[in-house]
Amino acid sequence: MDVKGKLAIITGSGMGLGKAFATKLLEAGAMVCISDLDETTGLQTTTEFSEKFGKDKVHFIKCNVLQKDDIVNLYESCEKHFGKTVDIFCNNAGINHVRGGKGGLIVNTASLAGILFGLDKESACYVVAKHGVVALTRTLGIICPC
Repeated sequence: MDVKGKLAIITGSGMGLGKAFATKLLEAGAMVCISDLDETTGLQTTTEFSEKFGKDKVHFIKCNVLQKDDIVNLYESCEKHFGKTVDIFCNNAGINHVRGGKGGLIVNTASLAGILFGLDKESACYVVAKHGVVALTRTLGIICPC
């Protein structure tokens, strides 16, 4: 998929995988809204990306993905800031929020634990959660193909 000129929101993108996803999208020419619960980390990442890719390509909005109002604010404030509709919403922070819109791409982040079994007793809950993400993604892919 060509993402040049597309607008992406990535939850939990101040560091880790979310930051890596943002880097790849920015390198490919997308505009990215960085979102994180930790405002300091989010702003640091935004500053770093602004210097590398340009201030017009990146924006930060603090968001607690457990709060519906925060998710709605993230989406609407992102569109207002960039003056266009969101094309890609990356659920990196681990929530699947249903919202009406004009379509687009949703990316759900799992891990290898989402396709493997029986890693160890201590990781059982993590493995189950990641299997859920994989199952949700596969199911939505079948019932809601783009």
